[in-house]
Amino acid sequence: MKKNIELDKIKEKRDGLVESFNGLQDKKKEMLKQIEVFDNDLLTLRGAILLCNEWVGELEPTKEVEIDGGQTNN
Repeated sequence: MKKNIELDKIKEKRDGLVESFNGLQDKKKEMLKQIEVFDNDLLTLRGAILLCNEWVGELEPTKEVEIDGGQTNN
């Protein structure tokens, strides 16, 4: 009789552990999906920054220094 009680407790504990394990597996899958979205967002932002850098380089007036009569014009 005592063996059956111990066996039942072990089975209960196992069921709880399996449930916890499955829950953690589901959380892991969700977090991996979120990491993928996060990585894509980072790449998009990096691309936007690089594009802005290009535009700034194209649109920013170049500094040409001319010396004429002792004056410097920018």
